[in-house]
Amino acid sequence: MIKDAKSMALHRLQEDVLGQLQAMGDPQFDLAKLCGGTALSRCWLGHRVSYDLDFFLPEGFNAQKMATTLKNAGISFETRDIVDDLRKANQLHGYITHQRQQLKVSFLEDAYFNVYPAVEEKFGNLTVRTEKIAGLYHRKLRTVAGSGSGGDAFEGGRQKARDLFDLYVLSEAFMPIKPFMESLPYPFPSAAFDNGLANMPWFQLMDELKEIVCDTKWRAAQDIDFLQAALYKQIGAETIDEFEHPPGGVVRG
Repeated sequence: MIKDAKSMALHRLQEDVLGQLQAMGDPQFDLAKLCGGTALSRCWLGHRVSYDLDFFLPEGFNAQKMATTLKNAGISFETRDIVDDLRKANQLHGYITHQRQQLKVSFLEDAYFNVYPAVEEKFGNLTVRTEKIAGLYHRKLRTVAGSGSGGDAFEGGRQKARDLFDLYVLSEAFMPIKPFMESLPYPFPSAAFDNGLANMPWFQLMDELKEIVCDTKWRAAQDIDFLQAALYKQIGAETIDEFEHPPGGVVRG
């Protein structure tokens, strides 16, 4: 658990902002689940500092209506990006200013909202709707595999060091990746995940990985070579020399 002064100040800011959002009494927000790295760390593992509040909402989420609700509630929200389109997942991203401090907050329509039920967990002096570790683990796998429902394409997969770091911690502290995939309540596109992992720009993620503030227990995973080898081992693959093999695939062990 990380308890330095900066982290504690961040936690207070997160709690204050969460309290403001809960006080709106908004029917849309009342359904939201806090997911992502902040939920994983603050509600369950305490493995690293996570800054943003990411709220996932069921299909039918109205991003424009949420922006209006925030304004009407007197919350200082600066919109940075909004998607309100029937053909896409609706999203609202921006920053809430509280006592001259800014916190990034996102609201995202989620096709997998009902895969895992909501649970109430402590969040400082508050409680928050989130998911158990399995639900948050599933979402981390999806960040790498992308939004596709099958095949080996990883369209839309995110390439962030913090997601890979979280996956390593989850695979060690909760359940290895492949057995967890097999435990999911639907056929997970494991080939898309494998290819997403293989196509990570590992060298470019080095600096971001080193900037993660984490519990001393997990510091080994801030080394990019260690992290890559550990995650490749999880999927039965091995690292390869990019000069001997073309990029874009996994070499099986």
